[in-house]
Amino acid sequence: MYYWYNPYLVHAAYPPSVRHISPPAIMGNMIAMPTGKNSYPAVNTNHFRNSAKQSMDLMKQANLLVTKITESDTFRNELMMTAQASNQKKVDEMITTAGITTSFETKFTPDGIGIHFQNKTEEGVCCELILILHW
Repeated sequence: MYYWYNPYLVHAAYPPSVRHISPPAIMGNMIAMPTGKNSYPAVNTNHFRNSAKQSMDLMKQANLLVTKITESDTFRNELMMTAQASNQKKVDEMITTAGITTSFETKFTPDGIGIHFQNKTEEGVCCELILILHW
């Protein structure tokens, strides 16, 4: 009785179709990863720090809204009923009356409401906060 000889070491857990892995093609002097110098620019954390500072303002704005929702039964009822009536303009006005001064976008579904706060500066949008509340 003769057995087929396999010159490669094969682990029993690998299926036969994966047993043989061909070596990569040789591509001359090309290197897969650059070595030596760092290809990225030097790190500047000023913008990152400013974004973190301004995101704290967004969190304060979101806290104003959440506090208004938790403390006022009439505000909570009116907000839900207005959203269920799909009155986008009235929902935005109600959120503004809660003390929100930054720019925001609202989206509501039968499951809840989502408020997307943006802190816009001269350079553009530096930070964003998305608040999703289910009802």
